[in-house]
Amino acid sequence: MTDGGAAPQWYQDIAADLMSIVVGRIAAELPPSKAAAALPLARSPVATVHGHCVFALYGTFDMLGETAPVEAALDRVREAIAAAAI
Repeated sequence: MTDGGAAPQWYQDIAADLMSIVVGRIAAELPPSKAAAALPLARSPVATVHGHCVFALYGTFDMLGETAPVEAALDRVREAIAAAAI
């Protein structure tokens, strides 16, 4: 929030719902012995995808020559999950 305060409850609820979905999907890709890592791992891919979205929306990827931002975001998420599964 721009004033440094807490986000409104409705926004926190949406973020928690989103993270729940992502955590579930990541946990399904990890071996059972690594399932507990799903929550901490989920934060980085969500942030990565968010960053890719912002760069795409504001033209930063165009400026940097990225022509496939969706594929790039998916590649980064897949790499993070694969590294955590080892």
